Amino acid sequence: MKKALPNTKVTVKLRRSNYKEEWYLIIESYPVHKRGSIRASRV
Repeated sequence: MKKALPNTKVTVKLRRSNYKEEWYLIIESYPVHKRGSIRASRV
């Protein structure tokens, strides 16, 4: 059985807001292959 996401890279970033007392968690993955699409996308 072939792996579903063999080449997918995931980046996790923690970013602090300059204006408020807040933190943002940014999760990005690439390449993501969606059903029905020929090209890979970044999510």
